[in-house]
Amino acid sequence: MDNINKTIVKNLASDVCQLIPALDLLDHRAVRLMQGDFRRVTDYGDPSHWTQRWWDAGARRLHVVDLAGARDGTLSVLPLLRSWAERGWDIQLGGGIRSVETVEQVLSAGVNRVVLGTAAVTEPDFLARCLDRFGPDSIVAGLDLREGVPQVSGWLLNSEQRLDALLEGWKAAGVRWILSTAVLRDGTLQGPDLAQYQQLSALLPGVQWIASGGVRHKADLVQLAAQGIPFAVAGRSILEGWINPEEAWR
Repeated sequence: MDNINKTIVKNLASDVCQLIPALDLLDHRAVRLMQGDFRRVTDYGDPSHWTQRWWDAGARRLHVVDLAGARDGTLSVLPLLRSWAERGWDIQLGGGIRSVETVEQVLSAGVNRVVLGTAAVTEPDFLARCLDRFGPDSIVAGLDLREGVPQVSGWLLNSEQRLDALLEGWKAAGVRWILSTAVLRDGTLQGPDLAQYQQLSALLPGVQWIASGGVRHKADLVQLAAQGIPFAVAGRSILEGWINPEEAWR
């Protein structure tokens, strides 16, 4: 392939950000919470049914949230994740990971990246230690925003950190991956908060941004790519057929 054609292919690929299917796990079931509310749960059944279908469709990245871990600090999903990693999945896991020892345990099980949510916001020294020990490609900083305000403690509390100051601190620490969830769009199928992601990519360019919340279809992925977002996570829209797995990764 000549250089001109290579450039064309590269530009076409950048027109749509890469879709990462998401599974929220609770009691060994695939579920979805509406805006993070444990009282508003939808059960989608056996999670391995979905990973098999997505694998057959061509997906190779997987975003997993351990809801029990997020709620009460338990870690019960590692045997399942280890089996998926052995299959070849590139996995990132979030949910209640609050110690260096837990990060090491998760990575040793074959998970590729660990998402640090509340801890990344409230304990910058912990985030810096994890980045230094495990490397910036193994750690994802979780940025959960409600109307532009960083959220902590399972989206129940506003952080006292200003967004620009928080991102500046993460930049200094060497953060390379950031998963940003628009809390009010999560599980709503209303489309991503494009203004939010435009602001974020301008505040911290060069980061591997992952958008989460509201993604419905390919047009949303095109619009996110136009804001400089290379990846997007979607759960409900794939589980309920808004996005066809047989078309998403072909």
